[in-house]
Amino acid sequence: VALVLMTLDFQYPGLSEDNFLQILHMTQLLIEEGDAFMAECQPARGSAPSAGRRFSEPIRTTLKSKAYEYFQSLHHHAWVNLKIAYIEQDSWQRLPVSRSFTLIRTDRLKPALPPRPQDKQPGTDVPAVPKARTFESNPFRNYKPLALQKAEEPTRQDAGGLGAEGAADGEELDDHALLRHWIDDNDSLPHQQIGSSMLSNSNQGPVVSTSTKELARVLERYFRMMGAIPQLALEIFQSVIQLIEFYVQCVLGLFVQDRQLRALLEDMDAPSPSQPGDIRLQSRHEAFLLQQLCPDLRRAAIRTRDFVASLSLPDACAAALNMQPPVTGAVLLQVTPFEKLTSPSSLCGLSERCVGVESAGSLLGDLRGVQQTLLQLLPQREAQEVADRFFAHQELVAAQLRTFVCVCAARDVLEEPEVGKVSLDHFSNTVQALRWEAKDFSQGSPATQYLQQLRSQIDELARRIPCAGGGSIPYATQRTVWRWMEVRIMHECAEVVAKCGRKKSQEAIQCLADDFQVIRNAVQEIQSFNTLEGPEEVPLLPPDHPLSHTVQWDYLTHYMEAHGLPAADILNWCKRNQDYPLRLHRSLIDYVHGSNPKVLRNCQVEFEQFLANHIAETN
Repeated sequence: VALVLMTLDFQYPGLSEDNFLQILHMTQLLIEEGDAFMAECQPARGSAPSAGRRFSEPIRTTLKSKAYEYFQSLHHHAWVNLKIAYIEQDSWQRLPVSRSFTLIRTDRLKPALPPRPQDKQPGTDVPAVPKARTFESNPFRNYKPLALQKAEEPTRQDAGGLGAEGAADGEELDDHALLRHWIDDNDSLPHQQIGSSMLSNSNQGPVVSTSTKELARVLERYFRMMGAIPQLALEIFQSVIQLIEFYVQCVLGLFVQDRQLRALLEDMDAPSPSQPGDIRLQSRHEAFLLQQLCPDLRRAAIRTRDFVASLSLPDACAAALNMQPPVTGAVLLQVTPFEKLTSPSSLCGLSERCVGVESAGSLLGDLRGVQQTLLQLLPQREAQEVADRFFAHQELVAAQLRTFVCVCAARDVLEEPEVGKVSLDHFSNTVQALRWEAKDFSQGSPATQYLQQLRSQIDELARRIPCAGGGSIPYATQRTVWRWMEVRIMHECAEVVAKCGRKKSQEAIQCLADDFQVIRNAVQEIQSFNTLEGPEEVPLLPPDHPLSHTVQWDYLTHYMEAHGLPAADILNWCKRNQDYPLRLHRSLIDYVHGSNPKVLRNCQVEFEQFLANHIAETN
């Protein structure tokens, strides 16, 4: 039998999943019968009571090997199909689902092969020997294929608004009305069909995309496989982890700009630029700060990219990709950024970005809900440790994915010139060119009209964000994006101070501080983002995060106050505050020591060497 198993081609889809499970069932049945038949074989003295199982060991070993071979081919096909049929084709619009909707349910994780009840010998794992083994008791006599347990189809309650049919019959799902689809700018639905209560009710459900729903369906198949092949449960669970990490990798590649992704993944082991004033050190330090923001996300992305690139895909997968074999997994890493990332009309794809990152959180939340079932499927000796490590790591990575994509979205919305009347770069370049060398500002700030333009831009964005994606962005996510936009505006205020150079007077710095307070008030007084809902708001970064200081307005205040420090203290201040971009440090040193070229150069050289060493040591 082991020889027959070795000659069969255990490759998906040539061997269907149902046929594989039938072969698995028949072979396991044979093993059980053989072990029972040989149970009376006298073991050698000193051997374990189950020594009779040694006769079936070749079949057990071969079956496990072929089952692993088959699952790997199925896994690669599921991987390719998820990428080309869902992730690449997804519009990333939020699916309106009811509050009770779950991506993964316990009742859909039943093993495809029902367990075979069998009596055991007292105190052992050896099957008890039947009293009489007759021709009629032969389990292969008149054998009929096993009726496999199919996963239950999603019910109407599960669908919760996914299909147009259920929404059209006038019934309410989950005791509240749901939108059949989110509202686009060009929709002309009657207002009576789109009330605020219906929009609010639709927002009560989890954030789900088509790709997330398909990924959850694949994971349910894998969990059912873990029940059918318990000896491979740990290996199959590792494949579950691979698919989730690949999904995170795709969301990352889709919803951030190429330059932002390159900065996140930049290799910090490369030698640092050694020449003072080298522009490469400035870009290297900016990449370093970005990596410090989401270090676990970066490590997970690099590990996933290395692993996927090392894969050798089956020939059938190459055909699905319309490529000639051999094909490596590197083709799966080719993700084209989402087309709306530079679209002003959609706020740089804001709603789609939010759906991408929030759906990953929804998936992990539903996996938490079936954690006890997973513990039963995993090997008992290490189940708890494996599950705890999985959830702790994946939830941390998902949180940092959310942070990174929201940060990039906030920057793109504010920096894209065509989103509003004035971009941040245009604002800072215009304001820094004003006459800040003056000492008398009793007639008011020269930047008043430009502050008003920026304030109008802020008000306009505050009106547009809640409407993005037809109102499909959850309120908590809107607030998170808005708070990161506030951080980006605050950082640009620091850039204005640096761009003004050494010409600015101390009176001008005070005038700028008053101007920035106006901007701060404009951002924080937006009523639509001032209402807290649900539990206490989580800070943008944990208090112990190395960059927690950079998301507070004290970041700007401390930089402006540093311009009034004694010249002898500036270098030490810079060394203590490496979380400011290098160009801000250079501007500060130039402002204080600009009148003494020799001291200026010595300070710049010493600080840049210190910064290069700091990057290398931290890495």
